[in-house]
Amino acid sequence: MPAREALLLSADQLLSNLPALYLEAEQSTAIRHGMPVRGLPTSERGEVKLYDQGQKPDNARFIGLGEVGADGVLRSKRLLATA
Repeated sequence: MPAREALLLSADQLLSNLPALYLEAEQSTAIRHGMPVRGLPTSERGEVKLYDQGQKPDNARFIGLGEVGADGVLRSKRLLATA
């Protein structure tokens, strides 16, 4: 089984064609509770990979897929379950 597991791709690698958006703790909590996030410092529009920045910048964790609308508001599309 370990040989098969080595061939598996992580969920965010499957979305490698999408831009990444790194969320601060408050933004990440809001998006995980189904709330839209406004005031993002990005010009990206459309689908984006969402990452929770965590305590350190190099410790970001993939949390799912979101979409930034023409109004600049981020909404969740599909999120990973968290424990």
